[in-house]
Amino acid sequence: NSLMLSDLLGNILLLLGESPPKTLLRKMTERIVDDKRNTLSSADAAGVVLNLLRRMNLDVRPDHYASAIRAACHDGRWKMASDLFSDQVDPDSAGLVPIDSTLGYDSTVELGLYAIARQSEIESQESTGGSSIPVANRVFDAALSMSIISPTDQDNYVLAAGSALGRAGEWKGCINYLRTSDDSEKLGQALVAATMLACVECLEYDSAIEVYRDSASNPSLGGSEWQYGGGYDIIHPISRDLALRAMGRSAKQGWSSQAMKIFRDHVVDEGELISVDAF
Repeated sequence: NSLMLSDLLGNILLLLGESPPKTLLRKMTERIVDDKRNTLSSADAAGVVLNLLRRMNLDVRPDHYASAIRAACHDGRWKMASDLFSDQVDPDSAGLVPIDSTLGYDSTVELGLYAIARQSEIESQESTGGSSIPVANRVFDAALSMSIISPTDQDNYVLAAGSALGRAGEWKGCINYLRTSDDSEKLGQALVAATMLACVECLEYDSAIEVYRDSASNPSLGGSEWQYGGGYDIIHPISRDLALRAMGRSAKQGWSSQAMKIFRDHVVDEGELISVDAF
C-alpha cells in the first residue's frame, strides 16, 4: 500500500527531524558505551529516506520536506537545508506547493529561510570576485518566490524572512534592501515590519526606531497604493508593536512620550492588539 508506506517513511523523517545534532549524539554515545564508530547523521539519513520516496515514485509531501529541513538544520547542513527548501518552489521538483506560512522560531518557513541566509553567508565569504548577491537579497527573493505561489501569505513570508535574517545577524542588509531594492514597493509595509524585526532580533533598537520613523514620515518607503488595509500611508500594526518594544529597550532617553502616543492612538482608541513584549 503506497499510502501506508509514504506515511511510514514520513514518520521516520519526523523522528529524524526531532533527533539531536550529530555532534551531540556522538558525545552521548561515547559517554555511554565509548563507541567511536562513525554514525549516520540525521541529515544524511533524511536524505536517504527522501531518495527512497522518489525512487519508489511516492509523493514527497510538504511535511516530508519540513522534517528533512529540520534534520539538516540541526546538523548545520545549511546547503542541504536551503536546497530542500528551495526545491518546494521549483516547478520541476515539488510542483509549486504552497509553503506553510506559520511564523515562529521553529516553523518550517523560518528554518528554511534561516538556512538560506546561513548558506548565503558562507558563499559570500568564499566568493573572491566580490560580486556575490547580498544575503538579504537572496532571502527576500525566496520570500517573493513563495508569494508567487501563495500571494495571500506574502506578509508572513516577508516577516519570516526578516526574522531569519535577524537571527543570522543581517539587520544592516535588511535596511539596505528596504532602501535600495526595486522590489521594496512590491513587498510593501510588511518589508518595513520585517526590517524592524531583524533589528530587534539583533538588539539594534535605535535602528528599528529609525526605520519606523522613516516609514511614518515617508509612506512611500516600502509602500504603494495597495498597502496594508488598502491605505497608502497606513503603517503595518506589527511595525507599531516593534516600535513600542524598541522604544522601551533603547539605551537612549526620551521615547516615553512618543510610545504613549502610539499606545493611546492605536491601542486604546482604535483597539489594536499588541504583544506582551510591547508593554
